[in-house]
Amino acid sequence: MGTIKTVKLNLKQQEIFNYISECIIDKLISVGDRLPTEMELAKKFDTNRMNSHKALNHLESVGLIVRNRKGGTIVAEYPNSFTIGEMRNKTDKTITVLNPLPAETRHLHWNDEIESIFETNMKNNGINIIYTDISKVKTVKELADIFRQSAHGGVSAVLFITYGPFNEMIENNPDLFFNLQRNIFVYAREDINWSIFPYNIVSIDSFNEGVTAGEYIIESNSESIFFGLNRDVEKANWLKARLNGLNCAITRSSVSCRSIKTILWEQSFEDFYSDINAGRKVMLVCAADKIAVDFITKIDAESGYIAGENYRLVSFNNDPRFIEYQLTSIAPPLTEIGKTLSDLIIKALTKKNDRTSYIKIRSIMNKGVTG
Repeated sequence: MGTIKTVKLNLKQQEIFNYISECIIDKLISVGDRLPTEMELAKKFDTNRMNSHKALNHLESVGLIVRNRKGGTIVAEYPNSFTIGEMRNKTDKTITVLNPLPAETRHLHWNDEIESIFETNMKNNGINIIYTDISKVKTVKELADIFRQSAHGGVSAVLFITYGPFNEMIENNPDLFFNLQRNIFVYAREDINWSIFPYNIVSIDSFNEGVTAGEYIIESNSESIFFGLNRDVEKANWLKARLNGLNCAITRSSVSCRSIKTILWEQSFEDFYSDINAGRKVMLVCAADKIAVDFITKIDAESGYIAGENYRLVSFNNDPRFIEYQLTSIAPPLTEIGKTLSDLIIKALTKKNDRTSYIKIRSIMNKGVTG
């Protein structure tokens, strides 16, 4: 099966091409069936033989039909998902955004700020967007069927937002999805080694988030460093990456504090309180803003110590749900995510770029009163 090339057809030629291709796609014509002659098609569509000749030439160029003088014109094969999509998407460019996020996480992974710049850039470049909620999908087959339906429906590209169990589906089945859709884009908020896959990827540099926290700690001349987390996140990939970055920044520095003590929210904060009582400059790095709020609340209830006064605190995500706490938080610039994703897609769909890209977005410090 050939690839649909950009061929200029006039209205009559396009009409004939569309009619025959749709009949083949919908299997109204079977493989091996003979098509009408050029003269018969010209009569049916009230046009001349040259128009039907050019329409058939285009069908032959993509491998749907074969032609010879003795046998006439016959259907060669049914088109694959790529070709169906390309034929049904000859003029309009459309991308499907597959969103597996439960409602309670969308404020971090795919929120209004990302969506606004993304939609604006798509609209300005004539690219339509279809949002598909896949949060209730349970199996690889279900997800593959959605990819297949998008290809058959003429969708030019798929943007997959990674989350939890869906990461494993994509990670373990790269060939399956790549065979169903030519242009696959991934927005990976969680830190996974996506660079080994044949997709266009935009991800967050979680390691560098940890480095940024470490550099901030060094600048603050902190003497004791604690890393706060809870049991729900202690095995997360992004947490490991942040901790590695934090440790790297601290161990390479010349400051006196060389170790980071991990404390679980579910356990005692005795060492933390002891260092504050001893008059040391204490820095608490929390795995996420929500965890930071839990720590602030528990510390205040148990000791009366206040973040920003008795100890300093930095966390991650810049979560809008906790804006009242004025946290010092490290997070990716959301408008850059939306712009980078849309630029990649526009380049692929309008400039026919076949090379895949892997781009990591670096987070920035958003200073509040706790730091």
